[in-house]
Amino acid sequence: SSGINAEYGDILVQSTGRWLYVQCKMVNTVQDRERTLSLLEKHLKLALDGFLAHSDVTNVCDILYYMSRLYHEFDRRDDRNKCAKRYRNYKMTLSLQDPL
Repeated sequence: SSGINAEYGDILVQSTGRWLYVQCKMVNTVQDRERTLSLLEKHLKLALDGFLAHSDVTNVCDILYYMSRLYHEFDRRDDRNKCAKRYRNYKMTLSLQDPL
């Protein structure tokens, strides 16, 4: 069981719910790290897709940053580096959208 029912609300509400679920789940993780990583990855990717669909660059950046930290914690350097690169690209997009 994934621990979350994402059938309610529009994609933005679902993505926000998945994002919060992952944050809570990560705090409580102590055993079975690989299984937990797989579950968190699933929800993070689905939340990321939802935020991308809504062009919610701020939450996209938050999730990519979190994923980078998660992959670092699990010593998955290639995945961490890919997320970090995507994060930097979206962060630059965000700064270009923000008028001074």
